[in-house]
Amino acid sequence: MAKLEVVASRIFTAQDIVNDPIYAEREDIVEIEDADLGLSACRPSFPRWARVWIGVAHGPSLGQDNDLVLGEWLGKSDDELAALRSSGTI
Repeated sequence: MAKLEVVASRIFTAQDIVNDPIYAEREDIVEIEDADLGLSACRPSFPRWARVWIGVAHGPSLGQDNDLVLGEWLGKSDDELAALRSSGTI
């Protein structure tokens, strides 16, 4: 690749990125607290520009919106939701 002047690089896995000193120096890996996973390392969705930190956001926890979706949107009753919970479905 170098002989033919092709711009190329090895492909990084997620583990490679988390352990890479260049990513660490650039502060491209941050730790966030997740309700299900605990403290987790991740790469923000947006790059930093001029040291501006946009932050990290993630969606609701698994099952957090069950009552909204199943109850309010799909019309399941409280009894039906309780039955789904007791059976382990949700």
